[in-house]
Amino acid sequence: LSKSKNELENASLESDLQKLEVEAYQLNGMVDAYFFNLLIIQQNEKVLSAQADVLDKQITRLDDACKQGAARQKDLEKLQAERILLKQKSIELTSRRESVKAVLSVITGKSIASDVQLQLPGDQMDDVNTIQRPEFKLFDLQQKQLLASDQLITSSRKPMFYGFGQAGYGRPGLNMLSSKFKPYYLVGLGVSWRVLDWHNSTRSKKINDYQRDIIGTMQSDFEQKQQMQLADAKAQISGLKQLIDTDEGLVELRKKISEQAESELNNGVITSTDYLSDLNSETVAQLNFETHKIQLVQAIVNYNNILGK
Repeated sequence: LSKSKNELENASLESDLQKLEVEAYQLNGMVDAYFFNLLIIQQNEKVLSAQADVLDKQITRLDDACKQGAARQKDLEKLQAERILLKQKSIELTSRRESVKAVLSVITGKSIASDVQLQLPGDQMDDVNTIQRPEFKLFDLQQKQLLASDQLITSSRKPMFYGFGQAGYGRPGLNMLSSKFKPYYLVGLGVSWRVLDWHNSTRSKKINDYQRDIIGTMQSDFEQKQQMQLADAKAQISGLKQLIDTDEGLVELRKKISEQAESELNNGVITSTDYLSDLNSETVAQLNFETHKIQLVQAIVNYNNILGK
């Protein structure tokens, strides 16, 4: 009986510890979301900074042209207004970056420097598609706990032999007629057997059987859910790879178009509105390209996390 109790206590402890492992592993997805969000913000800041540099140079050229009467003041003001909008976007990104960093610092328990530059992790997909999530170990330990409970129920139905002893020093001792202090002791053996338990053991084992079925169903549902998530993650990875392939060509084209527009603006062929339209199109294409590259790595990391790697 004592052995069965110890085995049940150990099984319960292992199960509780594994629950903590499961909860800790589930934090991975939250950490990944904030980490990659911070990476995207970081890349967006770099792209907008590059666009701001281009605008600053163009504003300087156009300002000189206006002073010489070779350009319209209206075109210069449009570029200056766009530069202010870029500054506002930069302020918004900075605010978002600090907010995400604060949350990420709380989740990880790590201090994140204000000038930190995150590095994009590797994008190697795990070749082994066997799911090794900690939840499966938890299911096994819960079944082990129920088995230990069955063994305890069986042990409790068997005859129990025990010994007992008592010792003391008092007045009176065992001789109630004596008025002197005397040492005394009692020793003995006993047996206990619960012959009738009114089917309590049978009911308890049936409850354990039902719980085993529930755990088995939960395990099957969890595995099916993971397979569905894996299929979705694979499709997402494939789609992002195709987008990146088209992004590269689009960025090159947009860059050529904006360079041509810059030359045309300097020669007075087009207005600043036309130039800004082409420049913004290049910026959007570059932002999408950088975002898709980060999202691809995030999707691969998510795929490996689903596998339990």
